[in-house]
Amino acid sequence: MGDPSALRFISAESASTPIDWSKVPEASREFFHKGWGTDWRTEKMRPLPATIGGLADMLHGSKFFGYLDSKRCTLLLDISEFGIATSATARHATSENTTQVGPRFYMRYSDEVWFVLLIPGVRNGAVGYSPKVEDKVTDETVEEEGRNDGKGRNDGEEGESNEEEGESDEEGGESDEDEIEVGEEDYDCTGTKPEEIAMAQAFDAKLDQQIRRPGALDLLDFTKTLGGWSANSLKSSLQAAEFGDAMMTLPLGHPALNAFLQNTFAHLR
Repeated sequence: MGDPSALRFISAESASTPIDWSKVPEASREFFHKGWGTDWRTEKMRPLPATIGGLADMLHGSKFFGYLDSKRCTLLLDISEFGIATSATARHATSENTTQVGPRFYMRYSDEVWFVLLIPGVRNGAVGYSPKVEDKVTDETVEEEGRNDGKGRNDGEEGESNEEEGESDEEGGESDEDEIEVGEEDYDCTGTKPEEIAMAQAFDAKLDQQIRRPGALDLLDFTKTLGGWSANSLKSSLQAAEFGDAMMTLPLGHPALNAFLQNTFAHLR
C-alpha cells in the first residue's frame, strides 16, 4: 500500500557520516534489521549500514516516508542521539542554544521530495517535504503509456485500437517486466529526476542556514515550515505518532477515535 521512497540527494559529507550501531538501542537495531536488513534478491541478512549514505541506500525503494510511525521516529531519534558521534563543534553549538546541522538526505515520496535531518548527539532532528512536484508528461510518454495499456492514442478508432492491443499482447509475451519485483536499485519515481535533485540542493542550502538559528527546532514546531517546505521536528513527529497509537487502542465507535479518524482522513493528501 502506498508508494516507495526513492533517494534523490545526499551530500558527500552527510553520506560519509559514520553510524555506531553498537550504541544504538537494541530495539531500534532489531527493528531496522527486520524491516530493511534483508536482501530481497538473496533473502539473506545484510550488515547494518556503516554510514548515513548506506542507511539512505537501504531505505531507497522501500516504504519509509509517509509512514513515519512511532517505531520509525524512534529509530531516527536513536541514530541521531546515540549512533552519530558528537563533535566539539556540535557540543559548542548545543551550549550556545544553536543547532548543529547534521547529516540529512532527500527522497521522493508520492508527489513531494522529503527530507530527514539528524542532529548528532541530540534526541531530535527534522523531517518535512517540498511543495508538490509536477511531473512532466511528454508526447513520447503518452504514446508509450497507450501502447502499454493496449490502447492507441486514438481510442475512438476501433480498428487501430484493436491492432495495437494485439501488438501489446505480443510484446507482453516477450517481456517479463511486470513480473520483476520492485527492489532498492530498480525503483525510481516517475518525473524529472534532475529537477528533483536541483530542488533538494536548493532547499539544502536554506536548511543549512536556517537550522543554525537559536531555537530553530523549537520554533519549527510552531511554524511547521522550513525554507518554504512543510516540516516538523522529529520529536514532535514522534509525539504525534504516539498519540495516534493511543487513539487506535480505543474501541470502535468511541467518540474520540471517530474524531481522530475523521481528522486523519481529512488531511490525507
